[in-house]
Amino acid sequence: MSYGLYIYHPLMFLAISRACSFLGLEEAWWTGLVKLTSSVVLASLSWRYVERPILVLRDRFRYGAVRSVRGATGAGALRGADA
Repeated sequence: MSYGLYIYHPLMFLAISRACSFLGLEEAWWTGLVKLTSSVVLASLSWRYVERPILVLRDRFRYGAVRSVRGATGAGALRGADA
């Protein structure tokens, strides 16, 4: 969730600042609280509905097969050509 917070907080801070200026509201202590709360909520929703489902899918892919193919065609082929 921390990565989502890192990614989304500038967007939320900017959006809320612009909304306040559009509505003619001065930014006060409570706007900082709203910015922080909305950033945490958005990061939580992102974790729940975007990041976690993607992480569940990683078990369906075999990374070992990709590494062995790269090793057989990459370094081995170069060594054979140099010899």
